Amino acid sequence: MSVLKNLRGIFITDDETKDKNEESSNENDAKEEVEKTTTTTTHTSVSNADIQGQKDDKIIDTLFEAIERNNLNGFDYLEFKRSVKGLEKMVADEATRFKSAFATASTIGITMDKLVETADYYVKILDKERSQFVQAAKDQSENLIENRKKEIQHLLKSLEEKKKMIDEMQKDLLKGEERIKQIQEGINNATVNIENTKKNFESSWSFLKEQIITDIEKIKTYLK
Repeated sequence: MSVLKNLRGIFITDDETKDKNEESSNENDAKEEVEKTTTTTTHTSVSNADIQGQKDDKIIDTLFEAIERNNLNGFDYLEFKRSVKGLEKMVADEATRFKSAFATASTIGITMDKLVETADYYVKILDKERSQFVQAAKDQSENLIENRKKEIQHLLKSLEEKKKMIDEMQKDLLKGEERIKQIQEGINNATVNIENTKKNFESSWSFLKEQIITDIEKIKTYLK
């Protein structure tokens, strides 16, 4: 951890650390207010263009670890950077700090080309880390985001199929209701017809029966 602190010390200024702490404090102060308004805030999708990147301590530490793992032996750009940093409190002018640090380094055979060469070496280390990160992010995107997109497509297809099923069921319900209506009308008509037939039968039966009974009475009377 002390190695990370040393690297932080030569790349990150005290002002940046202070600003970071103040930012964290402000974020904590604002957290309560954000939580209060969360329930009334409408959630909207965020596009990549809306995302603003910022320095992240954990990511910076990861990059420092990569630099440390690949740290060159002897005096190189990092040691020169540390020397320049060490002169900040004593020398206000940046150019003077660079020249003073280089003057000291040159006494042990360090040249400007050596500093540029080793600095470029660490740039390549950072670029390698970025390439690995980009690939990891791509894999994560394919494994997570793309899978979620496929899940959405699957759900949309399933919902569309179910919607069609519901439409078909609604059509079947309408057909069923119409059929029930037709059957009920048939029952009503049949009931009326049967009742009419019954009444007609009774009337016809009564008509003939009465005639016969009347004739019986006449026979008994007339032929007595």
